[in-house]
Amino acid sequence: MIFKDINKRFTDKTNVHNSVNKALNYGNMNRVMMSDFGFKFNNSLQSYSALINAFSSTPDVYGVIGYLANAKSKIKVKMINSKGDEITKHPILDIIQKPNYFQSRSEFLKQHFAREYVLGNAFVNIYELIGFKPEQMFSLPPESVQIITQNDAQNTDFRTNKVTGYHFISSPTKSSIIDAKNVIHFNKVNLDTCNGNYLMGMSPLLSSKMPIN
Repeated sequence: MIFKDINKRFTDKTNVHNSVNKALNYGNMNRVMMSDFGFKFNNSLQSYSALINAFSSTPDVYGVIGYLANAKSKIKVKMINSKGDEITKHPILDIIQKPNYFQSRSEFLKQHFAREYVLGNAFVNIYELIGFKPEQMFSLPPESVQIITQNDAQNTDFRTNKVTGYHFISSPTKSSIIDAKNVIHFNKVNLDTCNGNYLMGMSPLLSSKMPIN
């Protein structure tokens, strides 16, 4: 019943707009442009903090995103080869069922989809422990990830400027460079691609910051 009530309230655009707008202002984000992410796509902690605040302090948004993330976490994952045949046994399929040592399949997917909906970006790190066999995968906090490219993204043709790695800041005193092949970046549609931000997704919550007709 609670999700049914939330979905009904969510259809009221004025109510949702006012709620998110208030939360974003409280988070000190008057208007976030994607250029705030900066050189090498350094994520703006202030911008992410405001988005997380809007999510955690707005019941309508929290409820609906939680509902969507929970629904998506129940999807059935299939692996298909180039011939269209389903593969039923593979290390990746095993990892999906138990992604890492502290999360279940459901917990991992809920966290992943919630980050993608709230922040517009989600990073999955395929963690190799033994040889080339993937052992675990983790959903990295987008606010702690910086995309590294071959050249300055603002002065390079994006068609040839490849991603070489990801700088992951795991704590204030510890960080590491993750090879590009071990990270999958999921992002939401972003048309504000000026200043080299063509690799970053835009949070769906930002649309609620603008006037709704």
